[in-house]
Amino acid sequence: MILQSGHGEEICIEKLVQRERNMGNLAGLMLQKTKKIAYVGCGDFHSVALTNKGEIYSWGGGGNAFNRGQLGHGLQNGQNIDMDEPKRIEALGGKEFVQVATGGYHTLALSAENELYAWGSGLYGECGFGDFANTPLPKRVVFNQPP
Repeated sequence: MILQSGHGEEICIEKLVQRERNMGNLAGLMLQKTKKIAYVGCGDFHSVALTNKGEIYSWGGGGNAFNRGQLGHGLQNGQNIDMDEPKRIEALGGKEFVQVATGGYHTLALSAENELYAWGSGLYGECGFGDFANTPLPKRVVFNQPP
């Protein structure tokens, strides 16, 4: 299986697992042992995993310089939160998700009810909220109906 890393390089899943073991970063591997992962995605400084039960986990962040809320865990003391291990995005509630996608600094998720959620960087309007603000928690994208 081939995956794509955050900076566009392709990597074989076996090499990814070996690299994670070599780096001592077992967070993603531990998630795999406790949950059945249906999809993984990598942004520039964050990763997400969608389980076969429709739950979304995220980790990474990039610190103050690169965290735009792309993890979806909100703010702590006015700052976006970094995670050093996978954490379920609680703000999504009990909704079931069928797809998740990552951009460099934002994340999109499609629910089983065909609702689109976005969070993270809005510098160029990539979250689709009609503004250019960062969004640290998932928010539903509303599509305008034609007149």
